[in-house]
Amino acid sequence: MTEIQVDMNKQGYMSSCISLIDEGLKRYKVDQKIIRKTELLCEEAILKMAKNATQEALLHLRVKRSFSGVAVEIRSKGEEIEELAEGGNITYAAQVLDNAEDEIDTGLLILKANEEMVKYSHNDGTNMIR
Repeated sequence: MTEIQVDMNKQGYMSSCISLIDEGLKRYKVDQKIIRKTELLCEEAILKMAKNATQEALLHLRVKRSFSGVAVEIRSKGEEIEELAEGGNITYAAQVLDNAEDEIDTGLLILKANEEMVKYSHNDGTNMIR
């Protein structure tokens, strides 16, 4: 298992996160195409997490193997991410986008298009995307 804590207020935090994801997935011999897709999804998830994080919150990032395969887990203290909150997945995001007259959130579209791979939860003031 590979794990780090990152201060989202520091410049360059995203490159540290992507490096950990890349190294962790390579350690488990994940195919390069899957690694790139995972990095894209994680980058969008981390941006959502940072937007809703409390001021002093750290981002906890972990790459781990389980019985079902290899997973990346991202956690941070913060407000619930409303557009991801419906039912523990991101199906709700499509309804929000369909009804929105505002600018389209491309990060949300990327997560929505890959909802079979992305699960969201919010418990005890902590957001988690896996």
